[in-house]
Amino acid sequence: MIKSRWILACFLLLLIMGSLFAVSEDDLNRIFYLNSGLRELSESLENNSAANYRSDKFVIVIGSVASLFPQKNSAYLITEDDLIDPIGFVKSFKNPSSAFTKKVAEQFSSRLKTSMEQSDVNNQTITALLRDLLRDFSRIMRREIFYQPGLEKQVPLSEELLQLIAKTTDGDEMGFINRLIFEAVFPKNIKKFEISLNLQDGEWLDFDKVKTYQLDVLFDGVECFKIFNRREPTKASEEYVPLNSKAMIIASLIKPIQKEDGLVWQAKGYYIRRIP
Repeated sequence: MIKSRWILACFLLLLIMGSLFAVSEDDLNRIFYLNSGLRELSESLENNSAANYRSDKFVIVIGSVASLFPQKNSAYLITEDDLIDPIGFVKSFKNPSSAFTKKVAEQFSSRLKTSMEQSDVNNQTITALLRDLLRDFSRIMRREIFYQPGLEKQVPLSEELLQLIAKTTDGDEMGFINRLIFEAVFPKNIKKFEISLNLQDGEWLDFDKVKTYQLDVLFDGVECFKIFNRREPTKASEEYVPLNSKAMIIASLIKPIQKEDGLVWQAKGYYIRRIP
């Protein structure tokens, strides 16, 4: 009985989401990928005819992308502030032990290679070595994607990321993909790149006594590829979500935060889709 009710709820969710948003099968699969709290979400959708929904764990909201931060199109580049252990990070390229670090180190400038060979990596040398290393990264990360077949067997690379790797050729987009690869290879040393998106539209989000027209959503990982600021391609992908476009977001609420114009919900974003 419970199983049949769940199947019925799933079917109703498919019908409602399909009619409201004209989502594809891939979109629906990704919604169901959020496998925690989906029963509550489906029941909420089943009993609600509004355009925005909330369950105990997730919200689905539609609005206009009012702002993105950071705006700089090279913000994905690795900086000193992104590193948890700068000395350990530099050492991994001074004495590369994996196919990945060896491939990256091959692209270093002659100056950096010489500095690496002639210097010990310690508290006295780290400032200069790290400066030169990150300068080289800013150059080589845009030139090619540092992926080698089989890397996904050594580090967690999602199927979505592998698909992006296969089809990405633009400089900044390759740089962004490389950032995600570096985060996977050095999960304990490189902080995740995050984009804060401000969504605004209509009278929605009246949750827990916080009434607002805005939602601040934090995205990281592959979903950031859809929204990170770069030169808009001549033929934009259907997944690209630029400023001022309309979008549907699936997120979980984190906490209300105080802004100049009042309380605004901050949320963790899981999925974003542009709505024509």
